[in-house]
Amino acid sequence: MRQGTSRRVRRATVLAVLAVVVAGAGCTPGGGGRSPSPDAQAAWFRTGDGQVTARYAGEHGWVPAGGLDATLFGVDVEGSSADAVCVERYQWLEPDQAHAARAPEEAGIDHGGRAAWVAAHHGEVGTPLAPDQEQAAVQLAAWIVVGDATPDEIADVALAARVDELLAASEGQVAPSGPTRVQLAAEVVDDQGTVEVRLLADGEPMPGERVAVAGPGLDEVVRTGADGTARARVTGPGDVTARWDGQLAPGVVLEPADAGGQALMTIEPVDLVRTDEVVVDAVEARRAA
Repeated sequence: MRQGTSRRVRRATVLAVLAVVVAGAGCTPGGGGRSPSPDAQAAWFRTGDGQVTARYAGEHGWVPAGGLDATLFGVDVEGSSADAVCVERYQWLEPDQAHAARAPEEAGIDHGGRAAWVAAHHGEVGTPLAPDQEQAAVQLAAWIVVGDATPDEIADVALAARVDELLAASEGQVAPSGPTRVQLAAEVVDDQGTVEVRLLADGEPMPGERVAVAGPGLDEVVRTGADGTARARVTGPGDVTARWDGQLAPGVVLEPADAGGQALMTIEPVDLVRTDEVVVDAVEARRAA
């Protein structure tokens, strides 16, 4: 069969969820288990590297702790709002400051992996406090872990006890790095209306993810195979859209774009979205067997 023609209409959207949707009249999961070569990735992902970005969205509260007080911060991650803590006590934050998601080890923060564990797992440790007080406890614990504060600076008895609980639970722990770049691409692969979607996280295939694909005669959710791909088939020419919904994990560092800015860390999952579009120009009639 000759290669089908396609006119690409690209629109990369990044919000935050890990579920890709592919719609199709009949589909099969991708096979294999190898990562695509760098050249192949470049050919597919012409909309960028999928870097998750964010901006500082200001303060939404303040919790006095008696000498070491905690400001409650918010971030906007590609349109999704979330609570965050600042990692470095003595750095400034500017409104709308741009950030990029990084794994703790990439951000170069001392003991950042342990601080990320506190941010990601605080809700599973002991008895969490009310939301604002819990965010303050995570903030204070993070400062202590990275060496910017000491426990004896906290005069509030309840907060001090909660911080001690988080520090004890995090001893020797390091949070695994979640993906900070997510890429989704759709491509027409033959003249029978077959569309293949590919999903990568930090350059590696994302198997078992749900992708929604919709187009002429097609409205399905498919799962990616071991190589991060899945296929669906339209019944005629027209626009085809693919969408993945997922999440940015808590404990991811949001590194400032400007040198000397404040690094933030998410303390809750954040919804993400990736979309892509492709146009099928023609579908040849299928021959009867």
